[in-house]
Amino acid sequence: MQGRVRKIFTVFTVVDTNQAIITNIVNIILLIFIASLALFLSVILVIQADKIYAMILSVMLMSSILLKFLFRLGYFRVVSILLVCLTLLNVTLGAMNTGGIYSPVNSAYVVVIILASILFGKYTPLYAAGVCSLLGLGLVYGTQSGYIIQVNNPITPIEIAWMAYSFVFFIVGILFYRVSQFMLESTTITQNISQELQQSTDYLKRAEVLAHLGNFELDIQTQRVNWSDETYRIFGLPIGVPITLKTYQTLMPEDAYHEVMAMVQKTIETGQPYEVEHSIILSNGIRKDLYAVGDPIFDEKKRVIKIFGIVQDVTERKRAEQIQQVLLNISRSRHETDNLSALLHYTFEQLGGLINVSNCYVALYDEKTGMYSFPYGNDVGVDDWSPQDLTGGLTDYVRLTSQSQMLTEDDQKAIPELKLIGKLPKIWLGTPLKIQQDVIGVIVVQDYDDKDAYRQSDLDLLTYVGDSIASVIDSKRAEDERLELHIQKQNNDFLQEFIGHMTHDLKTPLSVIKNSTYLIENIKDGSRQVEYIGRINYQLDRLDRMIEDILTISHLDHIQYPSQSLINLNELLKHVTQQLYPKMQHKNLQLDLDLTSISPVIIGSESDLMRALLNLLENATNYSEDGGKIIVRTSIKDDEVVCEIGDTGIGIKPDDMAHIFDRFYRADNAREFERGTGLGLAIVRRVVELHHGSIDVSSELGEGTKFTIRLSHHNILQHSTT
Repeated sequence: MQGRVRKIFTVFTVVDTNQAIITNIVNIILLIFIASLALFLSVILVIQADKIYAMILSVMLMSSILLKFLFRLGYFRVVSILLVCLTLLNVTLGAMNTGGIYSPVNSAYVVVIILASILFGKYTPLYAAGVCSLLGLGLVYGTQSGYIIQVNNPITPIEIAWMAYSFVFFIVGILFYRVSQFMLESTTITQNISQELQQSTDYLKRAEVLAHLGNFELDIQTQRVNWSDETYRIFGLPIGVPITLKTYQTLMPEDAYHEVMAMVQKTIETGQPYEVEHSIILSNGIRKDLYAVGDPIFDEKKRVIKIFGIVQDVTERKRAEQIQQVLLNISRSRHETDNLSALLHYTFEQLGGLINVSNCYVALYDEKTGMYSFPYGNDVGVDDWSPQDLTGGLTDYVRLTSQSQMLTEDDQKAIPELKLIGKLPKIWLGTPLKIQQDVIGVIVVQDYDDKDAYRQSDLDLLTYVGDSIASVIDSKRAEDERLELHIQKQNNDFLQEFIGHMTHDLKTPLSVIKNSTYLIENIKDGSRQVEYIGRINYQLDRLDRMIEDILTISHLDHIQYPSQSLINLNELLKHVTQQLYPKMQHKNLQLDLDLTSISPVIIGSESDLMRALLNLLENATNYSEDGGKIIVRTSIKDDEVVCEIGDTGIGIKPDDMAHIFDRFYRADNAREFERGTGLGLAIVRRVVELHHGSIDVSSELGEGTKFTIRLSHHNILQHSTT
């Protein structure tokens, strides 16, 4: 049944569903009708010359012309009704002139029923059958009344003839009523299927647009490629432009093109699908990242004749992945460094893979001075990054509004309160650095050439980065405050310790000086007076050394880098040992001076290094017993000058080793052996630190101590030839 309906639908239903076909059919019917009327009119006029028939046929001809005119104006239903009526009239007149109910022209009423079914459908075939039957009854009446000439000697009674025709009419009417129903049902089903198909197609296209997913079909034989609409949009080409493999070559970088073509060729040879990610460059210079999959289509001989595949624009996805990775790297770096400058350099280095940061800076606002400082700056138009007054400028505008801004050149000119400073960028992005509700600065990127260099997503990214930088600055400030409090506490503790030590250490020599002065004044023995004068001089030397150590450690605490010059460490050691040689000779100490033949040149402060070496050699001399030995050795190892100063003195207890470089610390055995300030080794370590060196100590109690200093070697020959 469905097959028959489909065939009937092919013949008739298309008329109802396709206006263009209906138009053609009606035009053809009208033309045939007009032509037949004209021919019939000519025959009647020639043969019978009957005025009445001529007039009637003329009216019919004019009516046909009128129908044609109405149809062209769009009155399709009116034309259809008039056409059916004229056809009925034409058939009826033909029957009246050729024998009435006995005329074979009555068979044409079937054409009227079919025509009504085609033009109107539904119940019209039944209505048309009824009208035709009534017209047949009229022909019977006309024949019996003598208005219509009857055929001589009819075989069939007139009533039977009418009933036979009526039976045929109703059979045809019922048949075409059923056909019409089938046609309607088929049409409805087809329309529903068509609508669903169209809806599915629309949804598919919308899904392709939303997913940035297109499809393609490559014909291996012709090398032509069929693209979906979304594929055209992805590649930035007008829809419908012919596509061949050479089209890809114009859009893809050379290496990407050869990679894709190699995979296509492999699919053709092996019949295996391919999957590839590649990039394209559009005519406007925009770069896109694509993901493509190709699946082979085979003929009956299992040969690859086509490749069907999909292509997806993954630019945004890859950018999102890059952004996620960059933000992760920046977040990780926040916890790995406390250096703001290093963090900012790393942050903008990471951002450079996502947006243009060739012109950027970070400006921090100082409320006390009203100036902006720049911990990071990189701008082709700026050479001076010293603190500046940016009041009224774009940077200050973002700080005051506390809102991220993306401003084109026209936007900047449209802000009345804005004071334009320097060269105007084509587009400017700025986001505030906030600590809670306080804006401490602004992070800025800008482009002087391309107004489309940045998008809203770039501003969102910059805002997130700004929050990270502000968080680091907040943490650093909090850490600086904690460090400042710690240093202040250390200074207070040091001051208290200093006062305690100085009170004790100054009280003893002053007491000795006072007592010795009193005794000198009250005794007459000259030899005793000389003895007391010697005691006074000894205590004065202690006071002088104490004051000198205090001034030295204070000086070293307040400099970052010592004054620098080229120093030969061998010559410096010789000079120091010469100063202490009388004291060594007095204690009968053996000096072993083993100096390297390679010139141990370093860069630093000669006075500070001399003081450090003098402290070490003086300790070695003071804490060595008579007849002991002092070893001084220099060498060059791994681009370092190594200086070793050892003795065979009293040594250091293990418990004291961790504290010997602390200020005012003196080991118990050292106090018993020789008095001092407790600042000597603290001075040595501070001098070595300022020269970016290191100092180590090893000792055994009762056996002696060895200090090892390592400083960077300055190769004079190498530096003089480069």
